[in-house]
Amino acid sequence: MSHSRRFIIPERVSLVLLLTVLAVVSKAQTDLNESQVRFEAGVGWTLGTQATEFITDYQGVLGGSASSFGIPVGGRASIHQYVSENLSVGLSGGFFRASIRESYVYDPQPPAVRLGPKQAVIQNIEVTAAPAYAVVDYYAGRRQFTGYFGAGVGLLFGNVLWTEDIQPSQLLGARTGGTRYNASIIAPAFMLRTGVSLGFDGPENARSLNGIRVDVSYAISPLRGTYMSSQFDSFAVPPPERLKGSYAIDPGGVRVEIGFFILLRQRPTATKTNGRM
Repeated sequence: MSHSRRFIIPERVSLVLLLTVLAVVSKAQTDLNESQVRFEAGVGWTLGTQATEFITDYQGVLGGSASSFGIPVGGRASIHQYVSENLSVGLSGGFFRASIRESYVYDPQPPAVRLGPKQAVIQNIEVTAAPAYAVVDYYAGRRQFTGYFGAGVGLLFGNVLWTEDIQPSQLLGARTGGTRYNASIIAPAFMLRTGVSLGFDGPENARSLNGIRVDVSYAISPLRGTYMSSQFDSFAVPPPERLKGSYAIDPGGVRVEIGFFILLRQRPTATKTNGRM
């Protein structure tokens, strides 16, 4: 049995986060006192998709050898508006995909419970993540080279797709392959980040400035679902009852990103060679 495509939305949390996003955007529009807008884009690596309980049962019950999801490479873009001397607000969005892809022979040994005969298995688990944040950043100063830190709150639009390709067998208790899970999930997302902004040299009255930046962030955005419940349909001997429960797969964690920025000014400023970065 495969799960139909659907959305899972945590109760009340999504509404609160949506109102928060709208409030931040509204504040940026009403409190604006400087006409400077910053665009960012970059590529990043997420260093640890958290799914401890899921991986434990994946190894113990299904015989998989993978101990974690791979390190995904993804992109991000954002737009920010300065609302004070050192403070900016903005909207940020990204996309990446973490996965487990492996092939092995299902043959669990004691103390694992043997739930079927030997079979060759190909596992494909893909977690697609598209986070969207309302972000507040604080910059240490109006310098060409400066540090910054910020925080974001928003939603993670995710999808979990899990398929198994199992070698056919006539032995008693042999499993058949298929789609084990396929659902879209919306989850609350929280993010902290810090980094450095390195501006390029430019003419005094330039209307645009640009440079590179490097930052490190940490995000929490757990996607919860009954990922293993359909395994009951594939085993002749019922697996442990806990597989029917909910598991969390969090594609957040630590992320390292490198990218560029463009700072646009509506009017040239003659007092500084470079504005805030």
